[in-house]
Amino acid sequence: MLAGKWNTKWAYPRIEYSGFHDALETIRQQFGDNIPTYSGDGGPYWELGIGSDAYYAAMERVSESRGPSAEKLLTIASLINPRISVDKAALDDMWRNMLLTDEHTWGAANSVIDPESSEATSQLEVKDSFPIRARAAVDSLMKAGMATLADSIPAGASSLIVFNSLNWPRGGVVEFDLSKKQELADPASGSVVPLQLVREENQLNHVRFVAQEVPALGYKVYQIRDAAASITRPAPLQSTVLESPYYRVELDPASGAVRSIYDKDGFADSSRASWQDSFRHSHAIRVGSTDGEHGYSHAGNCDQYPVIRARKEDRVCRRHREGQGT
Repeated sequence: MLAGKWNTKWAYPRIEYSGFHDALETIRQQFGDNIPTYSGDGGPYWELGIGSDAYYAAMERVSESRGPSAEKLLTIASLINPRISVDKAALDDMWRNMLLTDEHTWGAANSVIDPESSEATSQLEVKDSFPIRARAAVDSLMKAGMATLADSIPAGASSLIVFNSLNWPRGGVVEFDLSKKQELADPASGSVVPLQLVREENQLNHVRFVAQEVPALGYKVYQIRDAAASITRPAPLQSTVLESPYYRVELDPASGAVRSIYDKDGFADSSRASWQDSFRHSHAIRVGSTDGEHGYSHAGNCDQYPVIRARKEDRVCRRHREGQGT
């Protein structure tokens, strides 16, 4: 009825009642394989509040990724030792604090105009308490599960146990404290595991290494033994370029800030003269493949809305202009 009245009065646009299938079929018939595609983040302003508390938002995201591991470790521990039960209340409290971090309120009503007011700071303290408690809960629950698992593994004294909480074999970076007079060895081969010195304490070194081929939902045991020589700090790198098969990152030698990031798979590249002052500088966007034949560059004062993915040069500027409302 409404569509008929509209179409009688107006020549364009014509309105028709339809379901999803009919609407999408009409779009397919009109555009075929040439549907204009725009990718990136162009949502409303409300979610920008999370950036006002980025440190604690990042803390919560790390906890959120570790939360399932805490659940798995506790569950496996309860299966191995029937006298141990999963602390469901503690798990519920952990997830509740994460949800209260993610929900949309990111400050008092006057937090933009008067960010240092008592109301703004006190509300932010309450907000920040949620990710702090969530992180503490994740750490505590994971340690409880790992302690039970370690007690059931006949690894012997002076051992380091690395557990893989995912359901496929993998490797990963492990960090721990090690006495300055000790080293790490792989019992399977008897070889010394290469360690990177992160920082030095009085009697300990905080080190990291790459654990290789840890079984799915399983573990790998390393041996801690007396070392013939102490770990030496690696020489500083002279190059400002970090490169892997997937990314090429260039650093600013003066500030250490990221100067450019290049995605070799061709999805995105955002380069800035200075990321420390990124919202007031021009930037270039390059998209390319590993053969270097497919790509383009564009520079302009459009850096307030960085494009995550882009394909054609003209669409990059259009995306920026639409974001700025011009």
